[in-house]
Amino acid sequence: MMKAQNLRRCTNDKLQQQHCGVGGLKRLVFALITVVTSTSAYAIPLSVSSNIGDGVLLGYSTYSGLFDIRPELTPSTNYNYPLDINAVTFEFTFSDDFDDPIRASMTRRDRPDLYTNGGGENYYNNTRINLYEGDDESATLVFGAQSEPGQTTLRTTTETNDYFIGRRDGRNLFRRTIVSTTGYAGDFTISGILNDASVRDLATDGLLDFSLLVQGDLILKSSTLSLNVTPTLPVITRIPEPSTLSLLAGIGILSLVARRKNKAFKPAHEA
Repeated sequence: MMKAQNLRRCTNDKLQQQHCGVGGLKRLVFALITVVTSTSAYAIPLSVSSNIGDGVLLGYSTYSGLFDIRPELTPSTNYNYPLDINAVTFEFTFSDDFDDPIRASMTRRDRPDLYTNGGGENYYNNTRINLYEGDDESATLVFGAQSEPGQTTLRTTTETNDYFIGRRDGRNLFRRTIVSTTGYAGDFTISGILNDASVRDLATDGLLDFSLLVQGDLILKSSTLSLNVTPTLPVITRIPEPSTLSLLAGIGILSLVARRKNKAFKPAHEA
């Protein structure tokens, strides 16, 4: 009976060793998978708008603005200050408010000379010229020591109209009005890469100040800051590829085989 008990004890010990070996293999593979999947941090792209808002009409003045990226850093426990920031760009888009141009001068003159149109009719040319000038509208964006300008485009348009006003000496009389408009109009964009000093400022607390010096009346259509932030703490990014899992499984099998070989060379009384 003593032999039977010893035999059962020995068998149970071997089964326990085998079970521990398989369990150890599982724990090893799980630990390696955890290391592979949890230590690969990656940069997260962010895009934020300023506190001025979109579609705001700006007049002749200097405006102070702020970018705050902190609400986008979720969960916040994954980020420590100073932040790991790279590739910071900005883009401000402006539009002319299409205000009426200001009349700069008006000249009226009568020209009694004749000219003939394509139909062979004679015209008496009575000309009035109105000259208008629109606003020279521009904006300057400032981040610390970094300054970026932009402005509307200079344009000149001329409109000619002939109005029939009667006849004289057998001729058709027309009044020709020429309206010439010269001014600045159109959309424009101020964009670029944030300098190192401003990037460090943003990384300190997640806030970035700027100012806008506006000449004229402009609509701020959008103001965007785009950047990449790398989390401070490790984050799970992906499950290892099948080839990686095969490699880990191979390592575990080799470990188990080596363990069994060691057992085989032990003295009989230790088996």
